[in-house]
Amino acid sequence: MNSKIRSWRRQGIICDDWSKMYERYINATNCERCGDVFRKDVFKDGKLWRRNNKVLEHNHTTGRVRYVACSSCNGKLRYIDEENFLKRWGFK
Repeated sequence: MNSKIRSWRRQGIICDDWSKMYERYINATNCERCGDVFRKDVFKDGKLWRRNNKVLEHNHTTGRVRYVACSSCNGKLRYIDEENFLKRWGFK
């Protein structure tokens, strides 16, 4: 198991198929919520200057994975119950 998956599991994130989720995360080029293109890690003088903004967004109550999202969408969804959020915006 790679370090990224171990980190997600330590955070309490729950997923039925970790290898499939890892592939989805690695291959994602755009946020699954807003569609923005993910940034790449940027190094200056050999040091990490700006980190990519790709995160595995999950429900903080249940631990279930929801999206591969940008850090902006992750911040917006962090404390919102998904079902109420989707109903409010007409998705359900």
